Amino acid sequence: MDLNDWKGEIRRAKLYLEHQGRMEKWRRYRNWYRNVYPSGVVSVNKVFGVGRAIVPQLYFKSPTIVCRARKPMFSQMAKVLEAVDSWLIDHIGFKMQVKQMILDAYQVNVGVGKVGYHSIATELPTPSPETTEAVAEMLGAAPQELEDELQRRRWSYHDYIRPDSPWFLRIRPQDALVPWGYYDEHEVPWMAFRIIRPLEDVKHDPIYHNTSRLAPNVKPDTGTAGVVSPNLFGKEASGDFVEMFEIWDKRDGMVHVLSIDHDKWLRNEDHQMEIHGVPGSILRFNPDGEDFWGVSDVEQIHKQVIELNENRTHEMETKRLANVKGLIDTNIIDEAELTKLEKGKPGPLVRTNGPAQGAFTQFSITVPPDLYRIDDIIDKDIREVIGFSRNQSGEFDVPRRTATEANIVREASLLRSDERRDLVADLIKEVFQDKMHPLIFQNWTQQRTIEVTALGGWIKYTGEQIKGDYDVTVVPDSTLPVSKQQEQQLAIQALQMFNNDPWIKQRRLRERVLETFKEIIPDPSELLLSEEEFQKQQQQQMLMAVLQAGAGGGQQRGGAQRPGVQARPQAGAAR
Repeated sequence: MDLNDWKGEIRRAKLYLEHQGRMEKWRRYRNWYRNVYPSGVVSVNKVFGVGRAIVPQLYFKSPTIVCRARKPMFSQMAKVLEAVDSWLIDHIGFKMQVKQMILDAYQVNVGVGKVGYHSIATELPTPSPETTEAVAEMLGAAPQELEDELQRRRWSYHDYIRPDSPWFLRIRPQDALVPWGYYDEHEVPWMAFRIIRPLEDVKHDPIYHNTSRLAPNVKPDTGTAGVVSPNLFGKEASGDFVEMFEIWDKRDGMVHVLSIDHDKWLRNEDHQMEIHGVPGSILRFNPDGEDFWGVSDVEQIHKQVIELNENRTHEMETKRLANVKGLIDTNIIDEAELTKLEKGKPGPLVRTNGPAQGAFTQFSITVPPDLYRIDDIIDKDIREVIGFSRNQSGEFDVPRRTATEANIVREASLLRSDERRDLVADLIKEVFQDKMHPLIFQNWTQQRTIEVTALGGWIKYTGEQIKGDYDVTVVPDSTLPVSKQQEQQLAIQALQMFNNDPWIKQRRLRERVLETFKEIIPDPSELLLSEEEFQKQQQQQMLMAVLQAGAGGGQQRGGAQRPGVQARPQAGAAR
């Protein structure tokens, strides 16, 4: 397809994304999460409360990625790859991106992440020509190639896009585009990403071409996007931003970048990334089967949220009406005397022109108790739709249940939570197995070093050396907090279970137990013997055991002679 054909594809994909007011709904749901409601509405921000309770239960505090070799020749390198994955999780800020994707999936049903790679570069910001040539020679690259990379780094200033490293960033769901007629990311022929960047950045970034006549065509999107950095507002009036669409085509391995108002490709080349599928990954909580975007949790409860806020607003209005205490006959109480009562000072003396009993008629307006009961009914409806109990939100359920009943309820609620945790685990597995690992194998051509505990120390490797056929499994840490006392008890139980087990590394087992007591033992290595000290102690114990056995044997032989001596007269007497 040519440039105009792709522009038509992008327009149709935008229409599909905006179908049936989807963008307006998403904007409203995000505003609700931020507690932005119409003026005069007394809000109970259930959208925020449920969202903040769901994310910690699905977010993995310390995910462990296990790599299992499919062939014996890769078994040792699988341990190296596991260590690389653990390092990458912190290096690229992976957990924060996944946490934001979980929140997106709760609000709009899809969380979008994107994988990329920052190629060869140097840590030096502005190296001299001599330094550039030396670094280029070390990396096996041409000096001009390194200069281009330095230019690219200058205009790719995201903190998590590191030199010579893969990256993974959360993308706003409204910035992802797919063609109509496909129901998940695995079957789409292409995926596009909407990018808004300052025009100056685009023109200077060497990755883009044909930018001389590129003109600004968009202003910062404060509506759909929500919160925008205050630094952008100074440029908003001049409109010096450009909207681009980056298209990744699975059919031919090409990446296209275009601007709807520009007549040339900004980028049109083979992406040369050895990944499976497109660089985008999707986290979807409620698969629809007929619609790629589906229906979110917030959309399922949005009518109950509106009804609850209306009921609370009605309660407040009723309370305000109750502030009117009664009716006063002005023929009996003059206006001047009436002001004494209105001031609200204690002990006023009011003069009347007649019987005081007939001057004031008191009446009261009470808040109907049905309004409060309706609040509980609506709240129960929300919990049933979300599948979320009071206990899961950190409250006690009233009335209290027996232990058996509590376990039944807990097991039922865990079914839904476990399903979503499994979806998050599948996302992490897909990102690393299908995208991160191929990029590492492809681009890490220079030797690197990493500590691999399973292999006993530091290991040197390259991407080609660890390249292999692996199965990836994600082992999530507990999503519920474990107290320090519980952690210590579990560590002691593990020591008792695996003590002197020949298949378990005993020193590492004891290190792990001591680490749980770090408040009183900051450095476990101070207590543990070194390998040399341990071997010396073992030899001393063996020597002492031999000496004790020898001494015991002598005593045993000496004691055996006495019965023989005593036996002789007995034998003679017998004769």
